[in-house]
Amino acid sequence: MSMKVFSLFCANPYKILIFLLLAVVIATSSPALAGEIKDGHSLLGRCKSVFKIGGQGAVLDRSETNNLMYCVGYFGGYTGMYYNTVMLDNFKTPPHCLPQGVNWKPLARIVVDFLEKHPELLHQPQEVLTTMALSEKFSCSSKAPQ
Repeated sequence: MSMKVFSLFCANPYKILIFLLLAVVIATSSPALAGEIKDGHSLLGRCKSVFKIGGQGAVLDRSETNNLMYCVGYFGGYTGMYYNTVMLDNFKTPPHCLPQGVNWKPLARIVVDFLEKHPELLHQPQEVLTTMALSEKFSCSSKAPQ
C-alpha cells in the first residue's frame, strides 16, 4: 500500500515541487511568530514597517518579507470575512461599509493611522481594533454596504 501511494506521489513532478516548497516554507518560518500575541502592538509594528519599505522592486530582508506577508494576509482575510458576512449572509447592521474592491494597502494605512492616534487601545485584540478603525472611516450611517 505504501509503495502505491509513493509511486502516485512521485509520478507527478509538480507534486514533488509543491511538497518541497511547502517543506522549505515550514522549515524557514520564524518560530517566534507561532506564539505571538495578536494585539494592537503586534499589528501596528508589522504593518507600520510595511510603509517604510521602498518602492516596487525593493529588496526585502526576511523580517520585512514576513511583515509584508502578514499584513497582506491579515487584511486580505479581513476583507474576505467582511464580504462573506455582509454580502453573502445579508448582515443587517454591518460594523462598517467598505468600498467595493478596496485592497489591503489603504485598509492597512487607515488602521495604522488609527493605532498611532490611540496608543491606549493597543492592548486590545487586533480584530477589534481593525473593526474600530474601519468603522470610524467607513461609517454605514449614510450608505448601505457596497
